[in-house]
Formats: sequence, C-alpha cells, structure tokens
Amino acid sequence: MSKKDRFQFGVGDCQGKRSNIWSVILNKNDMYLFSKGFGSDFKISFHESGQCQLSMTDAVVKRENIANRHRHMDRWRLEIDQIFNPIHIFSIIFPATELINFNKNPDDLSITWMDAPSNDEYLEVSVYILNLSYVTNMQFNIPHKCNLLKDFRMQNGISYVYFYQYVPMTEEKNIIVNQHKIKCKKIKLHNGIDKTVSYFFITSLPTGERKICELFID
Repeated sequence: MSKKDRFQFGVGDCQGKRSNIWSVILNKNDMYLFSKGFGSDFKISFHESGQCQLSMTDAVVKRENIANRHRHMDRWRLEIDQIFNPIHIFSIIFPATELINFNKNPDDLSITWMDAPSNDEYLEVSVYILNLSYVTNMQFNIPHKCNLLKDFRMQNGISYVYFYQYVPMTEEKNIIVNQHKIKCKKIKLHNGIDKTVSYFFITSLPTGERKICELFID
C-alpha cells in the first residue's frame, strides 16, 4: 500500500510526553484504524457495506489459534445508504494523564501532531461520515469548537472526515478512566508483567457510535 493511502497522527510532543501513534489506512472503499499500541494484534474496520468492527488481526488469530468467529471484540453496523446528513460514527479519547515519555522518539516527519490537552482536559478525535456525493468536503460545516484534522473521499463518493477538539475532563469521566486502570493493573500484577503496557477500552453510545480510549499502565 502506498504512502498516500496512509495517514498518521499523534497527540503531544514527539520529543516528550505523547500518545501512541495512530494510523488511518485506506483500501478501496474500506477504512482501517490502528494504534501503534495495538501492535499487529488489533484493528478497527469501517467497511463499504456499513459493517464496522474491532477485531483481532489475521496474525494474532493464527498465532493464538483463535476461531475466526471469535476474532471480533465488537461489531456494529452503519446504514450508509440512509445517511442524508453528516453523522458522528467514532471517537478516540486522549486524556492528558495518558501522555507518556517513550523510550524512542518517532522520526517520521509525515506524522501530524496535535497539541496536548491541559491537565483538566482530554483531546477527542471524532470521525464523521458524509454520504452526499454532491457536497465537497470543504463545504461540510465543521462542528462547533472542532478543528479539521483530515478528510478522505473514498472511491464510491463517501467521505470520512476527522476533527479534533479539547473537552473538559469531568469527574465522572475521570472515575471511569481510573476504574479501567485499576482493573488492568490487577491483570498486569496477576500475569507478572513489570513493564508499561498499553490498554484500551471501548464505549458504545445509545446513538450507535463508539468511543475508544487508550491508557498506559505502569
């Protein structure tokens, strides 16, 4: 796959505290989303059919001898033919507390970096789908307080538009993050792991979209 089919982004200082690097990969009318923290184990897929899923990759299915029917951790569907207005379909949450110093700094100049959120905020990257072939991406009204990160027009005329915004970190959201960190620390201790690990959790909203948050457990 050529470089033009891949877009990479991260949050924070590439020479200091930062997030993992995330990649968007396009293949015909399908879009795939990866975190470097996932390694080669997981991917988020948005298919032309409207099927979306968080799944284990072929590599981990083969390595762990996992039945194909058990590879999907979450599945949902977009009724693409019925989308007449731009809608929010997915978000990635970057709490300020989850930016860390890595042992190796990236040297890829093509990575797009967004400023780190303040200590009482998180940065949210939101993905919208636009199924109006007669409307260009530049005519799409940017949601309030959002900044355009990247837009992708697929071969079938559908667009995926990425925005980012800085959102106050409420006490409720902070409790949810800490609960997941406590859970993962227990698993890490049980398995005798002493290095910093990447962990993620996904939330399903009543309106159908998903939000994923990646944490670091030291």
